[in-house]
Amino acid sequence: MIQNVFVSPHADDVALSCGGQILMNSNRSDDVAILNIFTSDLAMTGPAIRRESKFTELVNAERSKEDRAAWEHLSVRAHYVDLPEAVLRQKFPFAIRHQPEPYLLEQLRDAIGTYADLYPGALFHFPAGIGSHIDHIACANVAFQILNLGIVERVRLYEDTPYSWLRFIRRQYYRRLERAVRFDHDSHAIAHRPSGAGGFRYLGSRTVPFPRGRLLFTAVYLAHLGSGASHPTSGLTGGYRGTVQITRLDEERVREKIALLEHYASQIPMLFGDDPERTFDLFREALSTEISIEIARS
Repeated sequence: MIQNVFVSPHADDVALSCGGQILMNSNRSDDVAILNIFTSDLAMTGPAIRRESKFTELVNAERSKEDRAAWEHLSVRAHYVDLPEAVLRQKFPFAIRHQPEPYLLEQLRDAIGTYADLYPGALFHFPAGIGSHIDHIACANVAFQILNLGIVERVRLYEDTPYSWLRFIRRQYYRRLERAVRFDHDSHAIAHRPSGAGGFRYLGSRTVPFPRGRLLFTAVYLAHLGSGASHPTSGLTGGYRGTVQITRLDEERVREKIALLEHYASQIPMLFGDDPERTFDLFREALSTEISIEIARS
């Protein structure tokens, strides 16, 4: 009986962020389901996306094939909701400013509700929205909605890898989250841990996550200083409690996780550069640590 449903905005998000936890679950074929959200290849409306856009490389049918192969390799069932991702909705993928999409949130909430009925009592794991990708934020928004509606009693938000490897981005996220969610001392300490790349290291090194996006992520960070408009808890006044939890992977599990990630060959250069093994070595602690935030109503 499925007890854990991992919501993946795009193919590879759950493997990157929660792959170790799934690998450690010896009963995963019966216990785990992956729910892939933005898997459509078709634009909703509006003009065709220009082929030369640097974001069109993120939209390719290979990703779903890679994803199916990855989860079949682990005997884990995967579902595909087939909503169009940001660029296919004519949206810039990263939230420089607030971009409400109520129709999308309604579709997403309905889809999650369907799977909550299919897997009653299952714990739903959502992306936290670290990194400010609007598709991740939409999923996190729906996590709070289904919690508020009583569809589920608790949710887990997972730190989005490798966005969470950038310490300055991650800390900015948690400072906003704590405006609505109350953490105990230990959870606060984990959330604000010192590991990860700071802003100067990120700008000055070629061996970092998202090496092509150094200026973009710095701009996103600066745009959000003093503003929480694009945060999943935007508009919430509190009333939640949260616990930050760590899963640490031993070296064998890290190697298995890397083997899982290798299924997503079309995405690896964009995520980790032309020498991903070097990036994995330099960020070994981050790669071997998976963080989730369990949230319930107070």
